[in-house]
Amino acid sequence: MFKLRQYYVSRNRLQATVSVLSRQYDSSLNTEKLLVKVETGPLVQVHIQGARISRSQVKTLLPVYHDGVVDGPSLDRSNRILEDHFEQEGYFSAAVTAKQEFHAESQTLDLTFRVNRGRQGEFDGFGFEGSKAIPVAQLMATVSRPTQGILTRTPIYNRTLVENKVNALTALYQSRGFLDVKVSPLINDHHRDQSGHWFVTFRIEEGLQTTVRQLDLEGISADMQKALWPSLQTKPNQPYSPGRAASDRDVISDYLANLGYVQAEVNWRASPLSEQHQVDVDFRVELGRQERIERILVLGNQHTRAGVIRRELAIRTGQPLSQDNVAESQSHLYELGMFSQVQIAPQDLPPSETEKTVLVAVDETRRWTLGYGGGLEVQRLGSNDPQGSFKASPRLSLDLRRIDVGGRDQTYTLWGRLSYLDTGVGTSYVIPDLLNRRDLSLRINGIADVSRDVLTFTDKQEGATLTVEKRYSASTAISARYNFSYVQALDLSGRISPAEAQLLSQPARVGGFGGSFIRDHRDDPLDATRGSYSLADAGIMYKGFGSQANFVSLMVQNATYHRLNSHLVFARNTRVGMESPYGSLERISVGPNQYIYTDSLPLPERLFMGGSNSDRGFSINQAGPRDLTTGYPIGGNALFFNSVELRIRMAQQGLGLVLFNDTGNVFTTIRHMRVLKFNQNSPTDLDYDSDAVGVGLRYKTPVGPLSFDVGYNLNPPRYQVTSATGAVEVQQLARFQFFLSVGQSF
Repeated sequence: MFKLRQYYVSRNRLQATVSVLSRQYDSSLNTEKLLVKVETGPLVQVHIQGARISRSQVKTLLPVYHDGVVDGPSLDRSNRILEDHFEQEGYFSAAVTAKQEFHAESQTLDLTFRVNRGRQGEFDGFGFEGSKAIPVAQLMATVSRPTQGILTRTPIYNRTLVENKVNALTALYQSRGFLDVKVSPLINDHHRDQSGHWFVTFRIEEGLQTTVRQLDLEGISADMQKALWPSLQTKPNQPYSPGRAASDRDVISDYLANLGYVQAEVNWRASPLSEQHQVDVDFRVELGRQERIERILVLGNQHTRAGVIRRELAIRTGQPLSQDNVAESQSHLYELGMFSQVQIAPQDLPPSETEKTVLVAVDETRRWTLGYGGGLEVQRLGSNDPQGSFKASPRLSLDLRRIDVGGRDQTYTLWGRLSYLDTGVGTSYVIPDLLNRRDLSLRINGIADVSRDVLTFTDKQEGATLTVEKRYSASTAISARYNFSYVQALDLSGRISPAEAQLLSQPARVGGFGGSFIRDHRDDPLDATRGSYSLADAGIMYKGFGSQANFVSLMVQNATYHRLNSHLVFARNTRVGMESPYGSLERISVGPNQYIYTDSLPLPERLFMGGSNSDRGFSINQAGPRDLTTGYPIGGNALFFNSVELRIRMAQQGLGLVLFNDTGNVFTTIRHMRVLKFNQNSPTDLDYDSDAVGVGLRYKTPVGPLSFDVGYNLNPPRYQVTSATGAVEVQQLARFQFFLSVGQSF
């Protein structure tokens, strides 16, 4: 019926009506025939005189296009809507009058709106007069929208808006006990003696404040009163208003419902106003009978074990039927990710029955899910130039996930990705609530990956990790792990000097224990505006744990976020890392009865830095030491990085600007780390701090900010390259770097 009426409305039959007269069912075809009556009504022509306004705006604004009614109240409402529209455009004295004329011979109804816009002006804002009890800043927050960015919009004025603000101010004062407050808007069209400048001053007559002299809670025990008291607003010597008392009534009702008194009745009354403008408030409670849980039945679980569901329930047999505990139980079950719907409710029994059977009905979601994706990957890789060149590759990814493994809250995942730059497969098995403890979880990961995220080599890794995590709170956790992997650097020919290439191309086993500490107090991990993030990760690789190389590693990171005002955020991120070999030299076989003894770390295990998520003065993984023959990056054993950002939110929806400074580098060893050295002594001296500045654009999306950054390196490193003829050439990394990514840099 709706679509049929819209058909006539689109042809200006705005008063068309559609109704069904009869229905005739055809059992052989399982169809139904409808006899529909349509009254098209007159052809309605809407005209706007005295101003220009688009036809689409007219259809959006005028009620006749929505409800099809043309009468006195409807036309008055249309006049007011049009006046508000022109007032928002700066015509503050706009007046609109409507006239309707029906032509019987053509069955046409003409609606003409005559607009007198008057002179256009500027609205300068709002002010207050007579306010004493409430600070002006709070009053302004009530009548003005908060600033959304540095490019703020001009204030908006129309008469309807002013009426709404008067009502909001009145409600604010009444909630503070000023029951007789009067708020009157004074409109000045010559603000500061400037013609056409409008300003609204709200004159406030506060009157006397009404307070509570005495509060009585009748019908409940002293323990209940003590538990309720901190949550109540209507207390002795506090402001009194009917709204606050009604809110307290709801608080009492909710509290009693959580104790099983779901049929409790709560009423309140206030005494007449005394000469001191005080009232006595009396809450009278009739508890009724308390409902308790006699038993709990779990329904709908075809694969999930009932014990898993019962473990998540906050309700227990013999306890009062608490609505808060019911809601908490539903939340816990939804958080498992195993159910598409959860319903918890008492069985429908006569009100006289106080021992309730609670039904927990669940609908299990699909246990197998297949995710897939694709895209284009662009990085400065894949070149015979030590600085690299941009190379693009299609990227495909697959993710097969199985939940509810064995009827428990356990998840198995198998993933794979394929591109020119990164190809690999992996698997994980997650067991939360390890040993029936909510704060413990176990994760088993396996991976086989070949990636080209470093220009110098292709990183081949095969390995597994076993991790146990203990979560102390929603923001703090520690974990312990054992990992064993088989790593190898491939495609080193022409990028590392032959002597080094023979050593660094050898495969290596890496095995050992490690641990992490994480504390995350960010308000939004994807786009933080306040809070902090801290990470400490340490590991020890030892031959007794299956490793060929003995070394220890440490990485510490701390980031803070400070909201300076509604549109400015200052963010800082500091990272320090080190790796250090220890023990005897490692013997590596490079041929029949040929060995090399070294304490060098495997090339894939070294520290690298550079890119959109680290130092934007370098392209991806281009920072740090370089091969003295080829000029390609070879990583280091120490890292320092500090980044500061000033994030600016624009008034326009979703847009932002970032000014940043990135400082740091990768160093040969911890002993060669020079945090305050910003000058390079020679092309072979790469142990110094590189400094970069830049600007970025942000556009907010559902998966995080879309980021485009331009970095300018103030002191890019010089490095030497030795040609095949033995000639040594000095080159310098590019000063400008460009990055397109999703998410903030940190």
